Amino acid sequence: MFWALLLFEIKTRLWRLSALCYLAVFLLFGFFISLATAGVIPGAHFSFGASNKLCLNSPFAIHQLVAVGGYFGLLIMAPIFGQSINQDFEQRFSQVLFATPLKKSTYFFVRYLGSAISCLVILSFIAVGNFLTTLMPFVDRAKICQAQFGFYAAPYLTDIIPNTMMFGAIFIAIAALTKRMAPVYLSSIVVFTSCLIARIISVHADRTLSALLDPLGLVAANLVTRYWSIMEQSQLTVPLTDVFLYNRILWGGLGAIILLVAYTLFDPFKLPKERALKTSAPDTPSNGALAAISLPEVKLAPFSMRILWGLALSEFKLAISNIHLRMILLCGVIFVLSTSGQVGKAFGTETLPVTYNVLEAIDGPFQLFVIIMTTFYAGELAWKERDAHFSELVDSKPVLSLHLYLSQLFMLFFLQIL
Repeated sequence: MFWALLLFEIKTRLWRLSALCYLAVFLLFGFFISLATAGVIPGAHFSFGASNKLCLNSPFAIHQLVAVGGYFGLLIMAPIFGQSINQDFEQRFSQVLFATPLKKSTYFFVRYLGSAISCLVILSFIAVGNFLTTLMPFVDRAKICQAQFGFYAAPYLTDIIPNTMMFGAIFIAIAALTKRMAPVYLSSIVVFTSCLIARIISVHADRTLSALLDPLGLVAANLVTRYWSIMEQSQLTVPLTDVFLYNRILWGGLGAIILLVAYTLFDPFKLPKERALKTSAPDTPSNGALAAISLPEVKLAPFSMRILWGLALSEFKLAISNIHLRMILLCGVIFVLSTSGQVGKAFGTETLPVTYNVLEAIDGPFQLFVIIMTTFYAGELAWKERDAHFSELVDSKPVLSLHLYLSQLFMLFFLQIL
């Protein structure tokens, strides 16, 4: 039963439209980054700290490409792992599901392993994109060495698989305990920001300590291969030794602990808490008779611009009162503060922190969080009424669909200005 359910879970995950889009994105990521590494795209070049003389399918170049791609894979792990459990509670199917002779352990670990394998299949297309680049006739053959399967398998064994299992444990733990998707998305943003900050701090901190504290293992892998020659980078895969091994054991063990704690605390029969609505009792006369209620006159004005701006301001007020928005903004501010030490420094040379230097240091890093915030709330706005089972009532109101759309679009503008 376990293996049949696991196979069904994997098939269901991979044949979803979202999974196919993720797969295409990472395939194109590996393909175009490899093209830029080969110097095919004018004005674009990626080396990931390697020499320009290194082949684009050398073990070191493949490891750097796959590791960086896996870093952005954090953003797809959250919806895949989180939705695997949240979907049953969101659709009110959990009570029916657990009325069957299905063990909690079977349910929990089928969801976890099915999501992990699905993520690994999607991220494997980073290597497929690199391999397709080597087959292109317009790529300089001097930039291509003899392909070996071990070159592509090594970064997945040392980086992608451990990271997927560890971060997947975090995301599925949050989904299992909260039974909501918003905290899962927020945790992915926090983890993503923490890894960015760790990379920046590692430049000035003790190398061994920063290598151990990097959850992705990128700093540890770079430390192990720091003094490799071009010959070694072209022939040797990154070995799982020294601080790199200790990093994998440390974070892998932490992920296993989080997974076991989440499984222990997970209660399949506990429904997510509903938000309490604050209502005030109507005023009634002391004799118990019902008082007459005067209702304001309602005028149907679907073309009114007043309705449009009222809807936009209402959506904006709801958004800024949301704790998730405040956490995203807090992550952005913390990241900007962590990078502010680079203000006035150009290639190691100290300069005065004049206005344009400060603006460049602030504008660049914070743009990422503006994109994250806009993407998050665009999805929230599109599904808000349907998640609350309120969409049919909204559609029955005498308001233009164009006004509903424009009010949400204006709200996103207001958020970006904020």
